[in-house]
Amino acid sequence: MKNIDSLKIHTIRKIFVVLILLCTAETLNAKSDIQISPIFPSLFNNLNTTIEDVNNSHKQFFRIGDSFWRTSNQNYLWNNNFGFYEAVSLSFQTIIPVDYDDSMGLQISGGFAYNIITNDILDFDFNTGPHISIFGHGIVFGIESDLHVKFLPKRRFSPVVGFITNYDFYSSLKAIEYITKIKTTTYDNNYTVREPYTETVEHEIQKYAYFCILPYISFCINLW
Repeated sequence: MKNIDSLKIHTIRKIFVVLILLCTAETLNAKSDIQISPIFPSLFNNLNTTIEDVNNSHKQFFRIGDSFWRTSNQNYLWNNNFGFYEAVSLSFQTIIPVDYDDSMGLQISGGFAYNIITNDILDFDFNTGPHISIFGHGIVFGIESDLHVKFLPKRRFSPVVGFITNYDFYSSLKAIEYITKIKTTTYDNNYTVREPYTETVEHEIQKYAYFCILPYISFCINLW
């Protein structure tokens, strides 16, 4: 058994080293840029959940928190129109239960990149791929599509304007219900005190669907 485990670990290490070498070789031969995006409100928020056979729908035009901060990197291989991208974001994902619970998470994204049009003035790009949001008490999984235009792409620094279409379809987070109860205390002189207190109850999320559009303006560094 120990020999089998050692062989598995050795194989995983080999695969990991090969992946690092491939990514390094691709990056060295790629046209790359790094984009840094600040806070912007998300638009057309629509969240539908099913919690223990109870459906809950919540709509909101804009909300602060879906894109607290985002850094992305695009790599176009050998000056081709096709490539890949990866991104890291900080966000406050709203969990819609019987009540609300906001918490900060780390979102990791990646997928394919396609350069639609490029010239000395404008550069149109389209990215799409899956993402996962990691929280201290669960994960949220979904897909995203990013359409943006870069101005003056031949310069070292460029402004970027775009929007991300986000759709999450899985959540392992718990829905939190806050229940107010009354605690009764009776003393020796038959004096009774009734005090309210809050009790939390966790519910499993059976179905989860969240859609929003994230407009943004980025500061871009062109690394090529």
